[in-house]
Amino acid sequence: MTDQENTLRETGPGKSSEHLFLCVVDESEEMSRALRFACRRSERAQGRVALLYVIEPAEFQHWMAVGDLMREEARAEAEEMLQVVSAVVQQLQA
Repeated sequence: MTDQENTLRETGPGKSSEHLFLCVVDESEEMSRALRFACRRSERAQGRVALLYVIEPAEFQHWMAVGDLMREEARAEAEEMLQVVSAVVQQLQA
């Protein structure tokens, strides 16, 4: 269990004294502005920024192996994008 999960378990959902700013990660123009805003707000409020990337379900269901491959590729793409955005957050909050 991670430290974050332990903290949530101790304080309960919605009971943390720390502010959490959720930023949706996507390919839109607004994402970079939203990310900067969330970083600035979290610094002022002494909080954290949480990143969310939504993977849309694969529409292709004809062959299980192809659908599995599509899900794996979508997850790899999401993880790569979150790594990049996470590095930006760390730079903005440094």
